[in-house]
Amino acid sequence: AESLFIQRKADEALAILNVMTVSKPELKVKRLLLLANIALANKKYAEASTYFDDALNIDTKNITPLIGLSKSAFYQKDTTKAKKYITKAEQIAPSDPQVWLWKAQFAQYNKQWRVSEDAYIKALEDIGSVDIMTFQKYKTISDLAIVLREQGKADEAFVYEQILAKSSPGTIMST
Repeated sequence: AESLFIQRKADEALAILNVMTVSKPELKVKRLLLLANIALANKKYAEASTYFDDALNIDTKNITPLIGLSKSAFYQKDTTKAKKYITKAEQIAPSDPQVWLWKAQFAQYNKQWRVSEDAYIKALEDIGSVDIMTFQKYKTISDLAIVLREQGKADEAFVYEQILAKSSPGTIMST
């Protein structure tokens, strides 16, 4: 189901998820998160929130449902609620790159350039430890360069843009 969703075959993924029965809590959470992400992709934000809430009720220490709830609130234009979920995720996993990446994107959208810059750098501390240029790493560096340019830090942005020019997703970077 997950691979079908990645291939943009959400209807086929839903068909599998709807007949699937799982008893292990970690598999229930994974199923609920996939259902939530499909609902988000289909702009069914209330439905996505319900799935994220259900996943969080099973695993209260899992930050993925909190990030999902934050995104769902954000898409529904409830920035106060979105920020509340980011803060809660940050309290549970203060060094998780997914928390910092979403916090950076949220701050960038709100034109909080300094907060966004700091959060992108924090996310890259973990994402950047991998020598392969993943799509996530490429996108994060690209967004960081945008944020730096918005703050008038063209020289710093240029350094990151040079890294991007030499490395497309999937290439191995020299250290």
